[in-house]
Amino acid sequence: MARKSSQVQGEQIWNQSEKVNAELFAFTYGSLVVKLIRELENISEVNRQLETMGYNIGLRLIDDFLSKNDVTCETTKDTAEVIAKTGFRMYLGVTCDVTNWNADENEFSLILADNPLTEFVELNEDYRDLKYLNLLCGVIRGALEMVRIKSVCTLERDSLKGDEFTELRVVIKEKVQDEYEPDDD
Repeated sequence: MARKSSQVQGEQIWNQSEKVNAELFAFTYGSLVVKLIRELENISEVNRQLETMGYNIGLRLIDDFLSKNDVTCETTKDTAEVIAKTGFRMYLGVTCDVTNWNADENEFSLILADNPLTEFVELNEDYRDLKYLNLLCGVIRGALEMVRIKSVCTLERDSLKGDEFTELRVVIKEKVQDEYEPDDD
């Protein structure tokens, strides 16, 4: 009985720690966006920089993800589910839904009802063109590229701009096949 109580207490501390980490990350990210706005003075350039920064994060994040998870993705649907259920949970503490598949099953949407990155953010009218979550689009594109999937990810709906939820649209452009040259020996 004491062990169970200790385990529950440990889980509560862990959950509180995760929440503090998510809040710290949200504040830090917000500060980064404000700094970019002040330095670049051009919202289109800020959007581009956020996507580029996310892309570079995604290139590195995939190594951490694959080292901690034993996943195999045979189809695009498998890949989408891993991103939505495992990736978002692991790095943002939330899961998202995968919807809006096209007929060829190479396009889908990730729907975030809750997003810790936007928890303390309010955009005024001057920043209606800001794609605050463009970093996430870049992370997805970079991570997929490292597993040989060329993609485009765009922010389609944004809860910061009055939409009911956040929607990231992912389009798979190409799955690059590994090419091995035989040894000459």
